[in-house]
Amino acid sequence: MVPAQAQPPSQPKWPPTRREMAGHLRGSYMTISVLIPAYNCQATIRETLDSVLAQTRPPDEILVMDDGSTDQTPEILESYKPRVQALRQENQGVAAARNGLLERAQGDLLAWLDSDDVWHPCCLDTQGRSFTDYPEAGALFVDHVDFRGVGPYIWHFDPLVVEGDPVVIDPLNFFRTLVSAPGKFMSAFCCITRQSARRIGGRVAPGGMRVTEDFYMLSMVALKGLSAVYAPYPLVAHRVRDDSLSRKPVPTRRSVVEAFKLLEPHFRASAPRNLLNIFEKGFASARRGYAKALMGEGRNLEARREIASSFGESYRPDSLLKSAGLLAATFSPRRLQPKWPPRYRG
Repeated sequence: MVPAQAQPPSQPKWPPTRREMAGHLRGSYMTISVLIPAYNCQATIRETLDSVLAQTRPPDEILVMDDGSTDQTPEILESYKPRVQALRQENQGVAAARNGLLERAQGDLLAWLDSDDVWHPCCLDTQGRSFTDYPEAGALFVDHVDFRGVGPYIWHFDPLVVEGDPVVIDPLNFFRTLVSAPGKFMSAFCCITRQSARRIGGRVAPGGMRVTEDFYMLSMVALKGLSAVYAPYPLVAHRVRDDSLSRKPVPTRRSVVEAFKLLEPHFRASAPRNLLNIFEKGFASARRGYAKALMGEGRNLEARREIASSFGESYRPDSLLKSAGLLAATFSPRRLQPKWPPRYRG
């Protein structure tokens, strides 16, 4: 699905034939780095790396940051040398791992991949074409399919045969989509350019951030005035895990609020007013979302604190009314409250 308000470029015509894709970059060579953070991923990392090595447009370097794994991940990575450069750090979290990868990457195009996801063989070819056709863009995305379970993903369809063309999304609408539908754009389906990496300060996110490091990085891309390109080809198989931290309502919602807190000084210092309006409305909404998760656990006092803070994030009448209504709900008997996300049970 093409994001709302995105405007299609006038050219080129997509999808290209496989022969066109294979020969597209012969005239002007670029370098591509694949960057993979890894932690205790012995069950999936082989499929991930094999999908990278099977690309019709091979990457120029593959960097994997082992974030202090305690399983067989280091031994598996060792078996892929020298095709894969295996780095290692003490366990610090995915944001720190990605920052370390970003510091070492040499490519013109930096392709992110999670250690449990799988690429279609034409993924880098497609991203490379987006890069050469739209060099002014800061972030390049393809679509994805979700799957569950351990083992390789089998492509039962041709992901290049879909309706729709790539679209260029201006920074304002890109950030609006990030705020309203954060799962649409994730680093797992993304490449960023070296230029955009420099402009956002050479790091993905503060080192201790968890869950929302994607949102932080891409918000900074939009803040720096860089557009995004979205190619609607499902070239990434995204493995959904039921034990993922992102599926726990309270910590996930809390992490979104923390991301907004860290982004706030940057946006207030340099965002144009229309972008700042979206940020403020999104921040208030994030606090209400966290409050709802707290209410789902019966933690109404904490919820009221978040709602009270939301009044100060955005003074738009619609935002104030939503916060007022939610605050009133915290004083009603729990049996009369809407069914907020239930407590996560491991």
